[in-house]
Amino acid sequence: RAKIKDYLWIPQKHACYDKDPDNRTMDILIHNNLRCMYFGSFSQQMADEFVKYHLMNPEEFWTPMPLPSIAVNDPAFRNIAGNNWSGQPQGLTFQRSIQALENYGHYAELTLIGRKYLKVIGDSLKFTQQFDPFTATINNNLDGYGPSILSSLEFISRLHGIHLTQGKVYWSCLENEYQYDYSQEWNNQLFNLSTKGDRVYCSIDGKEVLTFTKGIRVITDT
Repeated sequence: RAKIKDYLWIPQKHACYDKDPDNRTMDILIHNNLRCMYFGSFSQQMADEFVKYHLMNPEEFWTPMPLPSIAVNDPAFRNIAGNNWSGQPQGLTFQRSIQALENYGHYAELTLIGRKYLKVIGDSLKFTQQFDPFTATINNNLDGYGPSILSSLEFISRLHGIHLTQGKVYWSCLENEYQYDYSQEWNNQLFNLSTKGDRVYCSIDGKEVLTFTKGIRVITDT
């Protein structure tokens, strides 16, 4: 972490930049800053700055389909379909973005990304590797890409279901439009969340443990 900050982080640019074989800074703004957040390599300040100045910038990473591999206003950006990391958003980046943003408490931004992502998946009903950042559509490469499937399951758990991690349970119902039930088995226990009207009912092994109004997330211990 110390070396990343000392060697790659440029404070004036609020991001890390790679080096070439001769230790010269490569002036290309890439998504690997988010990957560093996934591994917990940034300080809180570094993460906050990258999110504020770059991730949420519509001229860079906050495109109609967010999280391009390279900032769309960077001269190195290329909008090439297929297995190509020169520009288009990748299913693997969406998968990593979840833990990356949760590591630093950026739940609001994660919710916005999840809504955009699930809209595209829902419209196409395909799990492709890449997406067009400007049209927010799949690029019709091979269906069934694993990270895109996993990203969908994870985003659904964060927006409409139950997520368990590190002794905590995240009960989420961030949409008001639909009625649904969500169940997850963990540690030989069945966790369930169901909606009725504007209320959300949460239970463990059939015993109700809490209820709340739609549109929020509640965090408890196990």
